[in-house]
Amino acid sequence: MKTLLPLCILLFVQDSYSQTFYDTLDHNNTSVLISSHGTFFSDMDNFVSGYEVPKGSGLHAIYDAQFWFAAKDSVGNIYGSFGGHAQLGHDVFPGPYSSDHNYDSAYDALWGDAIWTICQSEIDQYVTWWECENGITNPADCANIAVPSDATLALLYSWPAHGNTSNGEYYWQAPFWDYDSDGSYDPAQGDVPMIKGCCATYMIQNDDRGFHTQSNSEPIGLEIHTMFYHYKTWDYLNDATFIEVTVKNTSENDYSEIVCGLRSTGSLGNPTDDSFGCDSSASMMYFYNDDNDDELNYGIDPPAIGIVALDHSMNSCIVGPAGSSIAEYWNTMNGLEPAGTPIMNPDGYPTTYAFSDDPNDPIGWSQYTTGVGASDMRGLMSSNYGAINGVEQSGWGSTTPEEAKQTYAILYARNGDHLQNVTQLLSDAAAVKEFHDNDSDVPCEGWWWGIDELQIADFSVYPNPASNQLTIENGLELEMQISIMNIEGKIIYTNEFSGTSSTIDVSNLNAGIYLVQIFTESGNTVNRLVIE
Repeated sequence: MKTLLPLCILLFVQDSYSQTFYDTLDHNNTSVLISSHGTFFSDMDNFVSGYEVPKGSGLHAIYDAQFWFAAKDSVGNIYGSFGGHAQLGHDVFPGPYSSDHNYDSAYDALWGDAIWTICQSEIDQYVTWWECENGITNPADCANIAVPSDATLALLYSWPAHGNTSNGEYYWQAPFWDYDSDGSYDPAQGDVPMIKGCCATYMIQNDDRGFHTQSNSEPIGLEIHTMFYHYKTWDYLNDATFIEVTVKNTSENDYSEIVCGLRSTGSLGNPTDDSFGCDSSASMMYFYNDDNDDELNYGIDPPAIGIVALDHSMNSCIVGPAGSSIAEYWNTMNGLEPAGTPIMNPDGYPTTYAFSDDPNDPIGWSQYTTGVGASDMRGLMSSNYGAINGVEQSGWGSTTPEEAKQTYAILYARNGDHLQNVTQLLSDAAAVKEFHDNDSDVPCEGWWWGIDELQIADFSVYPNPASNQLTIENGLELEMQISIMNIEGKIIYTNEFSGTSSTIDVSNLNAGIYLVQIFTESGNTVNRLVIE
């Protein structure tokens, strides 16, 4: 459900829209706050972090994030669109680009909130019901099919599949399955949204509506489509958030270069002792705790958080960035100092990657090994996509704008100490790259969470409370994987077993509350365990 938070009014000659809508994507072990303006993962009214992991813990690993775009035309003019903050100035605005530059009250009524969140289970439920209602499914199989709720129907019918062409908006907007192939979105005819992951939040923005008060530059002329999505699993993907961002050049300008970046502040609990790093081979920037105790927040063995570029390798990754003019920001987005001079590796050669060595390497170049003061760290990772041409406005409606796309994966690791968690991030970065490159997917209703526990009641876990050994009885005689997770969401034990009974030594666990997760090909169960 979208929530409207009142903000102080921003005065723009072209733009009086000053409301910010928020939605939350929390389908797996993360809870992500998303806003309709240009800054994500942050409650901008109260300056509060909005990327919670583990979900429900009250602990946050990222303070905020923005997409940054910069483009250069054939004569060297530079244009920027740097996300923004609804109170402090911004470069992007809710809704699609209008070639008529007509962003009136009717436009606001249609596009004002500009955030849509829906799950695949809701889509699947509607399809099942619709096929029964339209005689596609055997009536004998439709006896227990429920009518979709009003909330589900509202989500489906409000999906932003099309723009208003009479207002100069591009016709094709959010992706959908066109059941009858008529080119028009209509759920009554079997059409449904197309999303990635198991639940997704979709957003449409443009950088044309108002003055750019963050970059202080002329608009690029972009329409920006962003999908945040979650998978729900029992592996590292359950702690991950994916972001697919597509920028369409809806202006008439041909750009010889466009650089797409993600700028983020990685506040791991207590933000005053964080360090920053880049790994060019993994196309990842990451944040980790400078010591092994995140005081008053994550505590001992604090996690690491990383952002991986999946569609295009990152060309630069720097701290900050610094800069005050569009030319200086162009330089920093290309891995240079604001003045255009190269960043120098301590070994004496120019580089576009700051702190590019693993902090586990005692002689490498990392913030940890060099002793550079840890603090509230901010980083920028960028990819240069080359040329992207504009559209002929005379052919608007029939012309497809050229576009550039990047997918990011935000990964969380907490399986060891503060440096071991960086190692885990690097391993997970390789795994998520393979997952993405192979167009992999996981079922959104599957055996690891979709089976009712009554169907697998033959599993028993005892004694509870336990102090030395834990026994698991497997009445179904199925192969099973067992994981034990502490209350903070950290997996501290995992193994595979077969047979009717398994015993686990828990004498090394501290007293407290744990979760025992058992999953098989036929179902799963989660048990609360007390260690004395």
